[in-house]
Amino acid sequence: MLRARAGGERWGIGPGAWRAAFLLGIVWYGAVAPPAVTIAAQESSITCPVTLANMQQPPGDRWGRPHGNGVLWTELTSTGQALIKPERDGSIRWKVPWWRRNAGTLEIAGRRLDAEGTLRAIVPRGYGKTGFQSSRVIFSSPGCWEITGRVGQDRLSFVVDVRLKS
Repeated sequence: MLRARAGGERWGIGPGAWRAAFLLGIVWYGAVAPPAVTIAAQESSITCPVTLANMQQPPGDRWGRPHGNGVLWTELTSTGQALIKPERDGSIRWKVPWWRRNAGTLEIAGRRLDAEGTLRAIVPRGYGKTGFQSSRVIFSSPGCWEITGRVGQDRLSFVVDVRLKS
């Protein structure tokens, strides 16, 4: 779609060629652009409203992706997904670190948001009444889970999309 300019000495691109190039660019971009990121809960038709880290660090500690509220903290994944390789017995176990400002015993509860499911938590002894506390949660199935840590009246909840890693 080249056309001659007045006098015929120069060539330029006409408006139709610009439109064609623009449309071709849109078609090409649509073919190579990555799809938008959406997180659909595994084995479910709902979208999981995952929690992304608010980057609030616990006092005196530095974590990669901290999420906290001033009294309790944990570390979340960058995507809101937990890719977990099932254990040999088929259980789905995930290590979750916690940090407690106030003294007390950490309790963990959870519920599946997109279907029925049960969550069990293991909170080992020996970490003291404040500061760091390791834990492990055991999910009955992959899916969209809300997990809540509690020390006395202090609570911190987050939502994670649990997926199986092959």
